[in-house]
Amino acid sequence: MYHIHIEREVHFPMDKVWTVLSDIHSYSQHMAFVKKVFAPPVIQPGVSWYDVTTVLFFPLIIEHKVEKMDDYHIFFTLHGFGIQHEE
Repeated sequence: MYHIHIEREVHFPMDKVWTVLSDIHSYSQHMAFVKKVFAPPVIQPGVSWYDVTTVLFFPLIIEHKVEKMDDYHIFFTLHGFGIQHEE
């Protein structure tokens, strides 16, 4: 399986940044390529959720499965489209 680690330095309090990043239901308001999110009300390990993402003008439904969570991390897998590889 491949892992992607994204890190960015921002000049805002971590609590405010985490509030935005952890609110999966509002991703379409903050990320231009995410058009819609289909997720259960509570995000927790083992839960799958989906988003409609535009790639080269084509909408794709992407499945995400939450693997684990802690105070400032959500680890999830992206299924399909060559993003995840398992042996």
